[in-house]
Amino acid sequence: METQTKSIGLIIKQLAKEKNLSAIELAERMQITRQGVYDTWNKQNMSIDKISQWATALGVTSKFILDKLNQDDKLYAEKVYEVAQPDGYLMRYLAELEATVKELRETVRSQAHTIEVLAGKSDSVSLARFAIFFIATMSKFGYTMLS
Repeated sequence: METQTKSIGLIIKQLAKEKNLSAIELAERMQITRQGVYDTWNKQNMSIDKISQWATALGVTSKFILDKLNQDDKLYAEKVYEVAQPDGYLMRYLAELEATVKELRETVRSQAHTIEVLAGKSDSVSLARFAIFFIATMSKFGYTMLS
């Protein structure tokens, strides 16, 4: 499974949020437009000079930003590895869901069979009532079924 690294723009956005800096404040510090800040937040990578400028605006060092980027990459890779493992949480959860689905299917089959049996009995009970009604009505008018 291929891992995808977190973008430098998201790291800068996170740092701005942690330091309670708005896009307008960052734009003023970087001497760019607010749209320029939003565009930066969407960047996948950036030159070291630009990282240094953003670090200054955020009050951190370039190394801090790069370390945070590498740390997030490692955490992401660990999570991907953990999910891919057969003993991982998601795999256990999927197994539980499959067992639940199997159990529900068996319950539905059983209840469908019960409904079929009851519907069949209902039909035969109705038929028997009709036959009794028919015989009673015929005998009331003097007809006999047995000759």
